[in-house]
Amino acid sequence: DSLDAVVVTHAHLDHCGLVPVLLKYGYKGPVYCTAPTRDLMTLMLLDAIKVVNSEARKSLYDSSHVRDLVIRTIPLRWGETTDVAPDVRLTLHNSGHILGSSSCHFHLGEGDHNLVYSGDMKFERSWLFNPATNRFPRLETLVLESTYGGYRDIQPSRQQATDDFASFAARALGRGGKLIVPVFAVGRSQEVMLVIEERMRAGQIPKVPVYLDGMIFEATAIHTAYPEYLNSQLRTQIFQQG
Repeated sequence: DSLDAVVVTHAHLDHCGLVPVLLKYGYKGPVYCTAPTRDLMTLMLLDAIKVVNSEARKSLYDSSHVRDLVIRTIPLRWGETTDVAPDVRLTLHNSGHILGSSSCHFHLGEGDHNLVYSGDMKFERSWLFNPATNRFPRLETLVLESTYGGYRDIQPSRQQATDDFASFAARALGRGGKLIVPVFAVGRSQEVMLVIEERMRAGQIPKVPVYLDGMIFEATAIHTAYPEYLNSQLRTQIFQQG
């Protein structure tokens, strides 16, 4: 009863996986996120129930709670401002992580304080998304996601990772092998598909059939339903080439 609202930054289960439990135990308020986050979150939560049941374990919630979550979700566009509680206004901004992922800007009182919770973020242009927003009208407090934030957590550049993947794929396929790429259905799999398509077109990977499995079909369909959340180059490809 003390909660005014719930805000979901993105659809990965470590950020939304227990929201249905709130509803199970009586939460009756609104849930705010972008429209693609709502759709991906629904897909992920229902799949989580299926996985738990397949392992003969008891899920913390059932499909009725996910359905209630969808009903209570109020989708917001990036840059759209709304009141989420007395004297609290929310604006979502692109965080560059997965489809529809957002940083949350909270305007408290009559401009007394401004807080941003970054959510998971990415500050470089990716195969799918534009870089995260990093400029806000006012900001006094920043709550920052810090995965890979340690001084030893040095990741290869996106170009280097792409080149390494293409080189490995070309070697494996060139000697008649099969390539199995186990990746997350949301975000990573779409990036891998784009890399494969581009490198096949450039002749750097042999042109062979590509098979998809699992939840990738549904997740990719949701991506194509929201081209306005993709980077400009990919939007152009979708609209001009289909």
